[in-house]
Amino acid sequence: MKRVGTESLFILCLVALVLPAQRVLVAGDAGPDLLAARAGAAAALEALSLTVAELKDVALPETAWPETARILIASGARNRVAGLLGAAKKRQLRVVDVTNHGLGDASEFPAAEEGADAAWWLCQPFAHHDVLVLQGPDKRDHEVAKAFVTRAKAIDPLKRVLGPDAIPAGAGLARRLTKAAEDGITAVFVAAGPKDARLVTMAAHAARPQLVALSGTHAFAPEEEAPALPEGMLILRPAPPTHHAVKALPSLQAWTKKTGRAASIGLAAFDAVVEALAPTGLILPETGSALRFGARLSARGSDTRRMLLMPWWQESGELKPMYAFEPARPQPMMEHYDPPRGFGSFARWSTLRFVPREKTQLAHFHFGEGERRTIERDLEILKLSTGGRLPVLDHLVREKLMARLMSVTGVLYGHEIDGTLKPGVSFALTMASRLPAKMPTKRVWPSLVAGDDPEAGGRAFGSHCEIYSSFIRRTIFEQRELLERAVDAADLSTLTGILEGPGPYVTGTRRDVLYRLVEGFAGSMGLTAAHEIGHLAGLGHDEDDPVGIMNVKEGGGISHNDGHFTPTNEAALEKTLGRVPNVTPKK
Repeated sequence: MKRVGTESLFILCLVALVLPAQRVLVAGDAGPDLLAARAGAAAALEALSLTVAELKDVALPETAWPETARILIASGARNRVAGLLGAAKKRQLRVVDVTNHGLGDASEFPAAEEGADAAWWLCQPFAHHDVLVLQGPDKRDHEVAKAFVTRAKAIDPLKRVLGPDAIPAGAGLARRLTKAAEDGITAVFVAAGPKDARLVTMAAHAARPQLVALSGTHAFAPEEEAPALPEGMLILRPAPPTHHAVKALPSLQAWTKKTGRAASIGLAAFDAVVEALAPTGLILPETGSALRFGARLSARGSDTRRMLLMPWWQESGELKPMYAFEPARPQPMMEHYDPPRGFGSFARWSTLRFVPREKTQLAHFHFGEGERRTIERDLEILKLSTGGRLPVLDHLVREKLMARLMSVTGVLYGHEIDGTLKPGVSFALTMASRLPAKMPTKRVWPSLVAGDDPEAGGRAFGSHCEIYSSFIRRTIFEQRELLERAVDAADLSTLTGILEGPGPYVTGTRRDVLYRLVEGFAGSMGLTAAHEIGHLAGLGHDEDDPVGIMNVKEGGGISHNDGHFTPTNEAALEKTLGRVPNVTPKK
């Protein structure tokens, strides 16, 4: 045996000290997915003040990994990634599948987290959807579907959630979805693999264009750059980084400007490396604060959950994130996101806030059905609709419009701006656009928001009323400032208010015009609704006060911010509706 001299031993030791430990491995089939995974892992090492030399590319199906390896980022086809699991477990090496096949230990996202996040998306920003839940045969599919149902019911007890049901075979699928649409179901959540997910999304679109399919993270094969789906279908994918993280970590800016598959893979790799090498958190250089588990997490919703996933959708043959990320754009302010007397950020505009109450008269607002329904046409003329091309966005505009309409009507009857009743102040009238299975009151005034009239913005008919949306749109809003282009995916951040950050409210911007258009249209219909409901409650026309709600002579000249009932009107309402009683404390 050849002996190694003292000098050689010294050199070997020195080399061992100089060469960095290769703690991050990246494996995958050559192509954009592998490049994206490698770039995301390299950005994470940079953010952790480590060198790119700590990253090593390994060829599939090689399993001879360095002893120093801590994590393997896999971006290959499903069968290749699955083949790595056994070898990795023997080495106690963590494998993260950034292409999201849902392969047990290789999946970055726990099934319960995925299902809960999906439920949040369909129950908060898109609050008015009732959902059919379908699941594939895998154990993970069942776990995701179960978590979705549990979370959805917790967020919104009024929401109808059917399932989870197994995906019917053959023609049974079309029949099930058609029946669901006829029963008023407007969304389908699918927890299934590629084949089943594709069948459901295509059948759902054929059953009813408004029907939305939101699929799980492993619903599409990694080989598909952009799966062929109907326009506007939602797909649950990894969420991009927050603006705060992008500002603190400039290396991520290139990824936030991208859309589609490569960007999500790069961001998933970034987060996986951060979690593996810095479990206590990543310290952001500008603020000194700790960012735990990855840069793409963002607090959203009233319960401040940290979301791992967010919807992407199919548009023009490309998968796009629901929210376009532009690090340099000004951000609106959550607390003062509107002109002084508005309803606050669009994030607050939700029909979930308006529910029937015991011992009150209920005004049930709805946009109507069939030939009587005109809201889609009204919104299309006002450029507040995509014309059905992106059904989720069209639904969102209607949801915000209905929420603000009920808010304005309620305020005029003494409610808080979010529909909350004021004991001793509010008239005993509640508003809702959805009726629970078990109604707390039998006193209901149907209030249709649809149609036109040659002379009036609304009419009352004894026990129901109509608010003519087309009349109000035609006579008041068609001549006002409109959007330069119809609403599109770029407006989602404004309409939901989910990704807002600090910053001033700027007038004259697209966001400002969009806000004022929806606010004004909803406000005028809300003022008209208050007038017609006044008739149902026994009030007649009253021309004594120029801004009185029952002053029909002033017509459209009254602002919903200034309109009010006169003392005479209030005295009459007190007799017919009564006031919400003060709460008497229990002894």
